[in-house]
Amino acid sequence: MFNFLKHKSTQGKSSVLSNQHPRKRRSKTLGPSKSGLPLAVKIALLCLVVSLSWFLAVEFHKVYSNTLANVLSWSYLNPKQWNIQIIDIQGTPLTDDLRKEVFKRVSSTVRVASPAALQSARSSVESMGRLQNISVVRPKYDTLVISATIRTPVLLVAVGSKNMLLSADGTVYGDATSDEFASQASALTSTLYGIFDKRASPIQYDKSQRVITTQDEGALLRAACDLFSQLVKQSFAVKSISYVDYRGFSAVVDDDTEIVLGSIPFHDKIDKLSSIYSKLKAQGTTAARIELDYDGKAFVKEKKM
Repeated sequence: MFNFLKHKSTQGKSSVLSNQHPRKRRSKTLGPSKSGLPLAVKIALLCLVVSLSWFLAVEFHKVYSNTLANVLSWSYLNPKQWNIQIIDIQGTPLTDDLRKEVFKRVSSTVRVASPAALQSARSSVESMGRLQNISVVRPKYDTLVISATIRTPVLLVAVGSKNMLLSADGTVYGDATSDEFASQASALTSTLYGIFDKRASPIQYDKSQRVITTQDEGALLRAACDLFSQLVKQSFAVKSISYVDYRGFSAVVDDDTEIVLGSIPFHDKIDKLSSIYSKLKAQGTTAARIELDYDGKAFVKEKKM
């Protein structure tokens, strides 16, 4: 009875709880986000954008780098005065005259701060001929550092009707009679002959006034330098070295003995030459000609008394 009355009394009355809707529970299941793109796709798109941007930047630099350099050189990148430093890398120190000439060439060439101007300065210094391993860098806003080494000749070499200088790496440069190279040439007492005697084409020179050699000529020049170096190490004073096709190299030393050595290698032949000289000295005789260009054999022609 009580329950019935209680139920009846509540009919037609709305309660607060009866108007409320039950809360929906959040789903804990994982699924694609509302943005629509998975994370892997977003990363792939980002990589594509970065790669494309890098490609466009590189292509822009290729096309417009010189233009930008020229434009910027008119503004704050171009100092009013350069601080030019000249340093020696190794070997013989640069003389005061060389330093003055390098300074003059660089200061007159680099008027704007651009890579092309630095390259022009390097080419200008290289054209002097006496220097090698040349570098022109700009470590600071208003500073240029020029480094170089003096090219050291080891032999004079006959090129046509004149003598030029030959360095150990096979480079032929500088007229021995010119004022620029006369001091270096005066210290050389040995001359190389025969390398260019049968050349069909005229001698040509590069911008640095170096002889443009063929591959075969370059190999022969380096072999001649090697021969000269080994003879000097064995205390032979070399007057001249000559090259003849099919016979190879021969040398004339200070006692006017002609020594035929053929082609490379020379080490064992020069060791045998030293032994022959020791025997001749013990016998009290000298040789007019020694031939060592046959494997395992030596022919000695003694001088007539």
